[in-house]
Amino acid sequence: MGTMNLVKFKEKYYPNTKKKQYDIFFSDPSQRIIGKERKSKLLCHNSELYIMLDTMYVKLAKQFMNKMKPRRMDYHIELIKKEEEWTEDKLNQRCSELHGRCIEISWGVKNDALFIETPSVSGYGKTHITLVKFNGFIPDPVYNYLDLDISDINFIRDTVVKVL
Repeated sequence: MGTMNLVKFKEKYYPNTKKKQYDIFFSDPSQRIIGKERKSKLLCHNSELYIMLDTMYVKLAKQFMNKMKPRRMDYHIELIKKEEEWTEDKLNQRCSELHGRCIEISWGVKNDALFIETPSVSGYGKTHITLVKFNGFIPDPVYNYLDLDISDINFIRDTVVKVL
């Protein structure tokens, strides 16, 4: 493997998780993927944002898998609330507000979930991408393990950080 191929390999499989800005790209921004999307849009698998999230998830899984809840859906952004009437036009319109948009990475915690805050969309409000949910609470070592500064994390509501 030549040095140029090695650089491309590292960029693809070991992305810089310290990078602060990423573009949001969805798998298919113009139409719903039937059977996979209804109220949410899936992130594009080969986008830098998806690769960064997956890299961090794998890193966490190696250390905390027994404390993590199984993922029910691939990385996505919910765009239609549970109590809202669903239409494909509504989903696509809200998707278009985020697709291709550059975001500054800002971490948040709510109860047992660690997530990235993403911009508001009209009719929905603030959105996010969940990285991982834990069984009951987020183990305190997670922040150090991911090399996150806890003072930069937005704790929502009555989140409790337990030290193991």
